[in-house]
Amino acid sequence: MNTADTIDKKILSVSTEATFQPKDSGTSLAPHLAPNLADSQMRLFKLENPLNARLGADFFKTLPKHPGVYWMLDGRGRLLYVGKSKNLKQRLTSYRSLKPENLPGRLVRVLLGTEHIGFERTESEPKATAVESALLKMLKPPCNRAGVGPERVFDWVVREMPRSWRLEVQSHDTSERNAGFKTAPRVFKAHGALLRQLHGLARGHFSIMELPTGLLKGPAGLAGVYIDRDMNEFLAGSSVEEKRVFNQGLRETTQMFLDGIEPWPEFPCPFDDQKVSDRWSQDLWEKDQLELMSAFEHLIRPLRARQLGLRVEDFGSIEPGV
Repeated sequence: MNTADTIDKKILSVSTEATFQPKDSGTSLAPHLAPNLADSQMRLFKLENPLNARLGADFFKTLPKHPGVYWMLDGRGRLLYVGKSKNLKQRLTSYRSLKPENLPGRLVRVLLGTEHIGFERTESEPKATAVESALLKMLKPPCNRAGVGPERVFDWVVREMPRSWRLEVQSHDTSERNAGFKTAPRVFKAHGALLRQLHGLARGHFSIMELPTGLLKGPAGLAGVYIDRDMNEFLAGSSVEEKRVFNQGLRETTQMFLDGIEPWPEFPCPFDDQKVSDRWSQDLWEKDQLELMSAFEHLIRPLRARQLGLRVEDFGSIEPGV
């Protein structure tokens, strides 16, 4: 029997480290959904945090400073919420200071409905995360938002085609961890910056006046298609082979960046000597460079490391293609 199954039975029975004694009988807590409270009506009155009065100061004093999972139940033993923390004492004690009027309705239901809190220590924070994930899928607590079902994730796709390649962001629903990026606005912001950089490099001249309408704003959901013959002579050269090699280099550089292996190069803003280079275009180019630098460090590289089961600091030692 794994840890999640053990905790499921503990929630149903008597926790040796909690105050809950179930009043209802049954074999699973999944059907016991908390009632929907009239949040809009409750906000008409000043609400007090009831946890101190309900659980007592001694409960919070005796909490362990260890990783673990915890669960909150209402007065009839119905499951409201499941969580995890690297420090159970710190996390659960923090609930005492929450003000209901400053919380979304979902958390108001948790705060006002909780009569009992149970918990289970784990040997590490990663173990607590794994147990929490299993409990969320098993019990589907009504006040949990993340982890109780498939989530929409986003990721880049580079498609290589004869004499061209395509870059786009795709999304899908999944229950798997680290299957993609969950922050759609952040992904599309970086995608817009990347498309603008590629547009300038492919044309050999970057100008706001020449950008497609869909790329004028920061975030973008467009796909980019880069064809060998369309590569500019200013940077690529005039022959068919030179353009092919240049476009292949753009694709490989993009792939290395999106794989979290190499940051986006600090390309100077390209401009054709026969055209006018303006300050606004230069500023946008530099702003997009900073956005891609930030996205690599804080978005792309951390996820790729987690997908490979590595620490971020160890990820840079991986050889391309391994």
